Amino acid sequence: MIMVGRETRSAPIGSPPIRQPGLDAVREHAEGAGIGLVIALGLVLLLALHGPARGQDDPAEKTVAVRVAYDAADLRDAAHARRLLARLDHAALVACGDDHASLDVLRAAIARSDCRRRSLSQAVARIGAPVLDVALRDNPPT
Repeated sequence: MIMVGRETRSAPIGSPPIRQPGLDAVREHAEGAGIGLVIALGLVLLLALHGPARGQDDPAEKTVAVRVAYDAADLRDAAHARRLLARLDHAALVACGDDHASLDVLRAAIARSDCRRRSLSQAVARIGAPVLDVALRDNPPT
């Protein structure tokens, strides 16, 4: 019996591999992309483990200053002190993020925040006027 068929080996043993010009370029790009991906993932992992560099701002510790102008006339009686207190309260809300808040729920949370109360108390203490202290005690922020 005689079997007829094609040889299944593509090239004799020891011969150089067959080169396909388009396929070789694809392989080189795939290898380069794989190496680049490994480097990028390594850098991301390194940055995640290291954290922010010294001197970079930490968003949780950012301080915002809001200037509020006042004069002696704002401290002459209780009515003027209450108006100044309302301006200081508004400035405390702005400093604590109320001017950037878009949702009513977020604005309400800022209004109830320790940041607002602390900012307002510090501003009143810095001014050092007894009439303003009384106004704050009688009209605490809500």
